[in-house]
Amino acid sequence: MSAALQMVQVRLLLRFISDTLNEPKQILTSLNKNIFKFISKGVYFTMTLAEVKDKVLKICRAGHTPLIYYSSKNRTCNLINQKGMAVGLCSNGLFESSLEEYILKTDTGDIITFYSDGLTETMNTVRSEFGIDRLKEIMCSNPEKSPEEIKKIILNEISKFRGYAEVHDDITFIIMKIK
Repeated sequence: MSAALQMVQVRLLLRFISDTLNEPKQILTSLNKNIFKFISKGVYFTMTLAEVKDKVLKICRAGHTPLIYYSSKNRTCNLINQKGMAVGLCSNGLFESSLEEYILKTDTGDIITFYSDGLTETMNTVRSEFGIDRLKEIMCSNPEKSPEEIKKIILNEISKFRGYAEVHDDITFIIMKIK
């Protein structure tokens, strides 16, 4: 319950900050500074913040999992894995200097997947992880499908992989397909 209440506070803080700042790196920097003022010490979290305008994404990653980018032009899946540490770990300027903003220019048919570590770290009964390679393979094998269809394929593959193993973390993801 404590984590849920803290995330409500973080969400409100993020909304307030994004009303005055509009660059992902600036927003994350301000969020990190304000975490130390308004949220309990020892709280940290990872996140990816992206600004989407037309077919261009400006991405800043604060310790979160890398994005998967499927290029329809090249028919390849790549990780967008720029630098950045988790929000709330330090307040001495190291956070700001660790952040790297990345500009991704996309084309029609490209697919961007944001996901939590609970997806790739899902384990089966012999404690093997689902892994990033399986997720990339799903993305590369289904580019003609809609985001909803890809979502169903991912959830089905995770369920088959996991078998009767318990779920230990959230499985959260967003699939964006460029029109």
